[in-house]
Amino acid sequence: MAVLVLFFLAGILVVQQMTALPAALWLAVGVVGLGSLVWLRYWREVFFVSGVLWAVVFASSRMCDRLPEQLAGQDIQVQGYIADLPEHESNHVRFNFNVVESAKQVPNKLRLTWYYPDQTIKAGQDWSFTVRLKRPHGTNNPGGFDYERWLFLEGIGATGYVRTKPEPKLLDSGSTKTSLLVWRQHIADQLEQILASSGSLPLIKALTIGDGNSLSPLQWDIFRRTGTTHLMVISGSHIGLVAGLVYLLTIRLWAWSGILAWSPQKVAAILALVTAIFYAGLTGFSVPAQRSALMITIAMIAIIQQRNTRPYPILAVALFAVLLVDPLVVLSAGFWLSFIAVSLIIYSIAGRLGKPGFFRGGIKINWVTSVGLAPLLLFFFQQVSLIAPLANLIAVPIISLLIVPLALLATIIMFITPIVAAKLFFVVDMALQGLWWILVQLAALPLSTFNHTQPT
Repeated sequence: MAVLVLFFLAGILVVQQMTALPAALWLAVGVVGLGSLVWLRYWREVFFVSGVLWAVVFASSRMCDRLPEQLAGQDIQVQGYIADLPEHESNHVRFNFNVVESAKQVPNKLRLTWYYPDQTIKAGQDWSFTVRLKRPHGTNNPGGFDYERWLFLEGIGATGYVRTKPEPKLLDSGSTKTSLLVWRQHIADQLEQILASSGSLPLIKALTIGDGNSLSPLQWDIFRRTGTTHLMVISGSHIGLVAGLVYLLTIRLWAWSGILAWSPQKVAAILALVTAIFYAGLTGFSVPAQRSALMITIAMIAIIQQRNTRPYPILAVALFAVLLVDPLVVLSAGFWLSFIAVSLIIYSIAGRLGKPGFFRGGIKINWVTSVGLAPLLLFFFQQVSLIAPLANLIAVPIISLLIVPLALLATIIMFITPIVAAKLFFVVDMALQGLWWILVQLAALPLSTFNHTQPT
């Protein structure tokens, strides 16, 4: 299974090297060839050609969902809903907007800016806007952020701004189709109320609901220099940690209750599965969240059906599912870092002659992933942290075993008893401040990072 998925991935990567998408005639030839390969049972070639065809079809569909050139600069009436947590600045708010109805043919997803808004913008709200749009574009600066590529990966077919006349109209504060967005926004609002005076609010929002918009450039720089960026945003490890805690606690509590009608393992697997999917949804279903949720789903279904599973086939199925959902994800650095990191972890701890203990295993995983991912970090970011192994050795236990569990527990109970939640958040705040001080000291060390500057 793993080999077939790698051939599917190779087919997708071939398409990324093309200067232009093939015409419909070549797609027809590819479909005929695919049918012949299936008939001959050349399964590796079948998966390779399938990857090519699927990437071409998906990319063609994405390219078609862009603003027509003749509509650029025109005022267009659109209706839809806020598709993510808005980014608030001093004089404007920026957000993704999913179009439901439009007076003209516009892309399904827009990136809008509202200057000096006189109303509150929140995720999940239904709005009627008059917008002025333009086709996606970005600056061509070597080593700079490729904004146009990011828009393409996010499926955003146009950018623009909201016109104040006619006045924007709030149609609904949230409906069943956006209930998850509404809950995510509600949690963000509650966190801002309880932690209004806390300097750790941006970090807590990032760790609980995956909202890193409030993190400052200085914070991102410290995390990048210490190689701990993956710990400060929701990653697959966080989702796996939460699902694992739910699984273990459910088994203990269910067995203690003495209820024999349902197997403790099956009940725990179902609750862990629901928790993983819900938590991944609250974080916006990023690539690491997708991968972790899919792997947990496969593992929990195997437990429910009482079947044995191996880690690499589970990872292969998760990889295949992610590529089916969005083959363009191969253009994202997070995709490669996420799956290769998990592969390295599996390789380092899945020994046949014996498994290392908890402490020794943690150190081994830390060093294997730090060294193994260094070439990728140099390739994608032209920078690698030389102190990442030490920083992660300190930060991983603090984040995984203390901060994340307490922050999530406080987030859950803050709707029931805000006073207890505030006390838990105080402990989280102290732990984050201590960890931040350590990371700042490590980042200040000489030669803390290695930079590879490409010639211009």
